[in-house]
Amino acid sequence: MKNKKVLFFGRYDETKSKLLFEVLKKKFRFVKAVWSKNQNQRFPKKILEYKGDYIFCYRSYYILSDKLLKQYKYAINFHPGSPAYRGIGCLNFAVLNGEKKYGVTAHIINKKVDNGKIILTKNFSIKKMESLSSILRKTNIFNFHLAKKIIGLIYDDEN
Repeated sequence: MKNKKVLFFGRYDETKSKLLFEVLKKKFRFVKAVWSKNQNQRFPKKILEYKGDYIFCYRSYYILSDKLLKQYKYAINFHPGSPAYRGIGCLNFAVLNGEKKYGVTAHIINKKVDNGKIILTKNFSIKKMESLSSILRKTNIFNFHLAKKIIGLIYDDEN
């Protein structure tokens, strides 16, 4: 097992966040999780004391500070949206704009929200008259598989 230090940001009480955390614990020896519950939650200052190799953000409400990002070699966000739709609520805008395709994006985290260099995007079709909840379910499934794939590639590359 690798001796890399991983900091995982996930959403509290969300099944796929918990599953991804378990995937990370199987692949890396040192994994610390930070769980967010809502957008108004305060960032835990103690996290700024940590240093390591990778940050993985999956459905977290936190916006990471530049100071924290500099303490890790790589920081990757698994964004539940296509590159054209950044930030929170992006699916709503895609539906309002009548998009026929939507997707998820893995990207490097930088100072701007959902702006970093894109690692990989996975798109899927939006069916005519498909409900918002159906598209959201699809988005979450695609995002989880994208995260597992990227983490697996990183793990394989490091071994």
